[in-house]
Amino acid sequence: MVLALAVAAFGGGALGCSDASEAIARIAREEPPALSRAARGQPGDGQASGAAEDAEARSAADGAAVEGRSDAAIAARGPARERRRRSGSALEARGAGRGPQDSGAGEGAAAAPELQVMRLVVAKGIAGREPVEPATSFASAEIDRLYAFVELSNKDRAASEITVVFTPPDGGAPLRIPLAVGAERRFRTWAATRKARAAGLWSVTVNDAAGKELARASFTIAT
Repeated sequence: MVLALAVAAFGGGALGCSDASEAIARIAREEPPALSRAARGQPGDGQASGAAEDAEARSAADGAAVEGRSDAAIAARGPARERRRRSGSALEARGAGRGPQDSGAGEGAAAAPELQVMRLVVAKGIAGREPVEPATSFASAEIDRLYAFVELSNKDRAASEITVVFTPPDGGAPLRIPLAVGAERRFRTWAATRKARAAGLWSVTVNDAAGKELARASFTIAT
């Protein structure tokens, strides 16, 4: 447009126009393609092309930044996936390396721990984790309940279970009381019953989790 005004100022003779106003009108009708493209912002020579290239560069930079964040996230997840993969492979390798002997060792480890009964007494009560008035004979009228106190040696320090069994004089149905054994080298526990009423000689046994008898004692209920 500046060029058109300059041409109009110096006269329109070069364009074959008789006056300046006619020259300006003709220039407007025959605007150069480069100026038209610049006005519309289309690619081409000149400032419009530079702006388009700058926009493309910014778009490319933005895309790279997004990809970079994505790659960083993938890279962060990568080590965790690799650790899981290696852990799974190690477990598979250990499983594949196990043979019949290894399997047997596992079964042995799952067996009941070795327990030894250090004390088994029958008493009228428990106080301070110790039996109160232990005896081998009790008058039926003088007892509310009886306690079988058990002190165990647990060398493996493994949690387990024992069963205290009260068997009546007539050989009737025994009273079975399961007791948990803690993972301690020395463990004390006790079983209580109100049903030891029948007169005669009773027996009390302690069995481990596998049913093996560990200790036995007897007591008498007198009328």
